[in-house]
Amino acid sequence: MQVSCSWDYLTRSAANLAYNYCLMSFEFVLPVTLIVVCYVGIVLSVRRQAGELRDIQSSRSDQQLVSATGDDQETNRMQREKRKQEYKLAKVHGHASS
Repeated sequence: MQVSCSWDYLTRSAANLAYNYCLMSFEFVLPVTLIVVCYVGIVLSVRRQAGELRDIQSSRSDQQLVSATGDDQETNRMQREKRKQEYKLAKVHGHASS
């Protein structure tokens, strides 16, 4: 069997050509194709999950806006302001440390 770091790609015998084609197909093309297919599947799955999460969050925030009255609205406003301040602080801290 021809196993080494290099192979004879210059000889044009039928056995050698078959070996070279099999080597290229099963040790390069097939693994690269499998890797690409798997990564595409992962990316599509992540996108789908992100869309579902976004839909859930938007429906939840819509429900909170509809149900919020009086003190609830004030509490929600204060929570949003606090979150904005935390984001600003995180951005400032992120720029200062880099």
